Amino acid sequence: MNDDEKNLIDPEEWLFYLTQIMGNEELRDKVFGEISRKTGFPLEKVEIIMKSVMEVLLNISRPN
Repeated sequence: MNDDEKNLIDPEEWLFYLTQIMGNEELRDKVFGEISRKTGFPLEKVEIIMKSVMEVLLNISRPN
């Protein structure tokens, strides 16, 4: 396995976990709050970023 392969993520696995977070209000609030605290971004921006990440991962994981 080369360095590029070691750095790849499984988009379907990430989508699974992000979907679980987004679908659980309590967990979503906790995760978004932690991201907001660590980055200084307001919660609204964190939500936009997370939705965008999910959209990118979905597009990557779709078969052509």
